[in-house]
Amino acid sequence: MWPLPQPSGELQWFERRSDDIRAWLHPRVGPELSSAWVQQAPELEPSRPGDRSRESCRSADGRWFLKRRPGGPRRMLAALARGLELEEAGLPIPVHLAVLHTRSGPGAPHTTLITEALEALDLDEALRARPPAEQAPLLDALGELVATLHDAGYRQRDLKAPNILVTDAGALALVDLEGVRRSRSPFQHEKDLGRLAASFLALGDAVAEPQRWLASYQAHGECATARNRHLAKRVRRLAERKQTQNARRGRPLR
Repeated sequence: MWPLPQPSGELQWFERRSDDIRAWLHPRVGPELSSAWVQQAPELEPSRPGDRSRESCRSADGRWFLKRRPGGPRRMLAALARGLELEEAGLPIPVHLAVLHTRSGPGAPHTTLITEALEALDLDEALRARPPAEQAPLLDALGELVATLHDAGYRQRDLKAPNILVTDAGALALVDLEGVRRSRSPFQHEKDLGRLAASFLALGDAVAEPQRWLASYQAHGECATARNRHLAKRVRRLAERKQTQNARRGRPLR
């Protein structure tokens, strides 16, 4: 059996177990909460149809965001490990608090990832909701966020507008950390930028300055990708390729 993922920085999870649940917990999760979670994973919000072992939604009390999947903990642990690493690197993310692997009971085995619940919109929704004069701060912050991610030595394999949240205060947060990998490859970083640029092709006229975020990325980034003077053309080409692929496969582009 392959070893389970492990965080690589100073922030390390701790483990607790009960007869039914094995838990990996953020170091700042207190004893009262950890004791509750090791006995029972938080309940999903009510009145949702479908398979309750495969959900992404808030907890029933609204305090947490839960991602629940059937099977073992490997993928969720990878996301928790990345959450600890990116938090340590100063990336804006919802705090990743715990992974709970439930070994018996209804729907078991299944695994639950627990993160901070943010009052937020997806980036594409937030941009559509703002007039052009109010979009610039979001676009500038987006470029800075991606530059910080790449300079820290990571990439997000599915970097697109729905995987970036905008809080009610206008702050950005990166989500879906299962797609985050360590990488300093300019080629891989360009692929990130091309995927994100495809989101702006999908947004179309909803964004007044669709290249502004990339200019901000180059202004803030220190990695080799940000310093490439031909970057805008290369990113545009990758975005158009993604747009063509999705159209051929009949998939919506976001």
